Amino acid sequence: MDKNTSRDNLMNLFSALDKMGINLEGTFTNQEGTQQYHYYTGPITPQDDVVFVFGSNPEGKHGKSEKAGASGVAQRLFGAKRGVGEGLQGNSYAIPTKDLRVKKNDGHKSISPEQITESIRKMYEVARQMPDKKFKIAYYNGADTVTLCGYTGLEMVQMFLAHPVPDNVYFSSAWRKIIEKL
Repeated sequence: MDKNTSRDNLMNLFSALDKMGINLEGTFTNQEGTQQYHYYTGPITPQDDVVFVFGSNPEGKHGKSEKAGASGVAQRLFGAKRGVGEGLQGNSYAIPTKDLRVKKNDGHKSISPEQITESIRKMYEVARQMPDKKFKIAYYNGADTVTLCGYTGLEMVQMFLAHPVPDNVYFSSAWRKIIEKL
């Protein structure tokens, strides 16, 4: 079995574990083998050592319903506060990725990549100050799949990799697939 077949089989296993809700954590390297990253599988569950990192809006209008996505989960399970659009809140960390005041184009790409990258840099600073916590990034969309903020998984990954990633930051196994190809 060649290296690519083995990698594909492993990625299929990770996808199956995700669908079953089984949580695993591990490390991987980029394609060049020059950078090591951490990943998780399955849903992010509340634990004392876990910080749920989610896309927010500057207004801090986190969703209330079950359909609200990551911001709703952050509020219901991880202590995110309404009205706080950026930073550490309970066991969650909000990164502004969509400005609700922008109505044009349904608010897609209403916050620039430079602004998002700067917010990620700030989150990384907080993560470095809290080495006993695992900052789990709640994005799990594929490379070409557009999120509610209008950016694809690849674009978001590139923003998260624009600054050195702290050792206690964990990406989803879906993003692992993207990062490994970079």
